[in-house]
Amino acid sequence: MKRKQEIESVRRDLALRYRLIETVVWWEGRLTTNHLMQSFGISRQQASKDINSYITDYAPKNLEYDKHLKGYVPSRHFKPLFIDDSASAYLHLLSQNYERAPHIDGLALAYAHTEVLGVPDRSVRPEVLRPLLKACREGLRLECEYVSFTTPEVETRLIAPHIHRYLPLDAELMYMYDDALDDRKSKLRRVLKEADRLRYLYDFGDSWQHVIAVESIEPCDFTGTWCEVLDGARACPPEDVGGVPGYLDFLASGGSFDPELFDRRAANAAVQRICNNFWG
Repeated sequence: MKRKQEIESVRRDLALRYRLIETVVWWEGRLTTNHLMQSFGISRQQASKDINSYITDYAPKNLEYDKHLKGYVPSRHFKPLFIDDSASAYLHLLSQNYERAPHIDGLALAYAHTEVLGVPDRSVRPEVLRPLLKACREGLRLECEYVSFTTPEVETRLIAPHIHRYLPLDAELMYMYDDALDDRKSKLRRVLKEADRLRYLYDFGDSWQHVIAVESIEPCDFTGTWCEVLDGARACPPEDVGGVPGYLDFLASGGSFDPELFDRRAANAAVQRICNNFWG
């Protein structure tokens, strides 16, 4: 079996075939030479050679030949080397082959049992996308006009794009506003007033979204602390619980955690830790 560094240096055309082998056998449960032949336009002899080289050189315990099914099936020791084990890899394969099927003989037949439903295409002119990509590559700033459904008035903003990523259903540009306030220098009393509302995204992985509403601004006696929690309701979800779906699963599993309990003392201790360590 090849070492990891050797796997990473596999020729690109072979790596694509090995990815197909693992994706099909893992998600469909049966692999034949036809999958390789119709996906890559190669001969049966070459397809058989690729499967054998995958087994011999990289994964001798991954595949087993089933005489009844007349194809390869995943063994109970199957461990993917060229793909992850997420369903998105298989769905991406279906999407690719669905788009290529009209141009490659036999490919549509190989995946005749599937139908890929496309989403409405978002019409974006190249003249719009080019400067965004250029700004991401070269660290430039862009002046753009922003309109939202709730605020139809046009706002002019300076943004600094830094990441452009493609998701299966959409594309997203991540950026920072040029006029973003430095939280180390800005005072809340200078930027917020009564009735203001903020949307706060905590933990980009779990996507906890909060609405912070300024209901009233009251004078208070200085207690020597930077900030203090006066009251609250319900418990804070545990750290890294997996967002809303993970939290619901966590509650369903039972245990000593009480989601209805609010501990003012614990809340203030957590707030003070943040202030004292300058976390933000």
